[in-house]
Amino acid sequence: MDFVDALRVLGRRWIVVCLGLLLTAGAGFYAITVVATEYQARAQYVLLLPSSSTGSNNPTNPYTNLNTGLIFAASLIASDLSTKTVARELVEEDFKSEFSIALGTSGGPALDVIVKGTDRDDVLETRDELLRRFDDELGSLQRIPGIPQSQLIFSRTNAVDPVAEAVPGAKRKALMLIAAIGLVLTLIAAFTIDGLSRRRSRRTGETGETGETGPSLAGATPPARERTDQVPAGRSAPDEPELAERGRVARGPWSNRNR
Repeated sequence: MDFVDALRVLGRRWIVVCLGLLLTAGAGFYAITVVATEYQARAQYVLLLPSSSTGSNNPTNPYTNLNTGLIFAASLIASDLSTKTVARELVEEDFKSEFSIALGTSGGPALDVIVKGTDRDDVLETRDELLRRFDDELGSLQRIPGIPQSQLIFSRTNAVDPVAEAVPGAKRKALMLIAAIGLVLTLIAAFTIDGLSRRRSRRTGETGETGETGPSLAGATPPARERTDQVPAGRSAPDEPELAERGRVARGPWSNRNR
C-alpha cells in the first residue's frame, strides 16, 4: 500500500479519523488540567580559601587562590549528600522534591544544586535544606586537629533563585505523548475497520453469485440427455428384439470384419 492508497483509506473512513482526533484532543485537554506544573530552583555552592591563607604579610584574593584541594573537597561534599541515605532522611523530614548535586561546569570548586517538584514552597525549602547540609558537611570535613585557622575553607552561595520557576516541559511532554499515541491508535482503527469492511463485501459478492440456498456449479448434477429413440405420438414402441435387429442392419455386413 502506497501513500495514495493510505489517503484513500483515510478518506473512506473519515468518521473514524475524526472521532479519533476528537478523542485525542479531549485527552490532551484533560492532561493539561491534570498534570501538575513542575517547579525548579537552583543554587551554586562555592568553596574558597581565606585571603590570609598565603600569609598575613602577603594576602591574596580568594578567587585567584584556587587549588585542586578545593575541588576535591567539593567532590567529597557532593558524594556524601547524593547518597540514598540522605534522600531517605529528607523524605522522613517531609521534603518531597527531587534534587541533583554536581560539580560546576566551570571546573572550579563549585557545586550546582537543582531541585524540582510540583510544590513551589517545598522546592525552595528543599534547596535551602541542602545548602544548610553543605555547611554541616564542610564543617565535618575540617574537624581535623592541627589545621591552621588561616587554611580553613569557607563557602558562599551564588546564583540562588529567589523563587521557584515553573518548568513548562512536563505539560509539553504529556501533550506530545498523548498526541503520538492517539494518532497511532486512530490510524490502526481506520485501516482495521476498512480491511474488515472490504473483506465482508467480497464475501457478500461471492455469496450473491453462487446463490445462498442453491447448490454450487461444482456440485450440480448435469441434466440427463434426451433419448433419441423416443417414439412419436401415434406409434407403439418397438420391443427389444426389434430394436436389436435394427442395430444389426444399421451396422451392415462389414461390421463383423472389423471386429
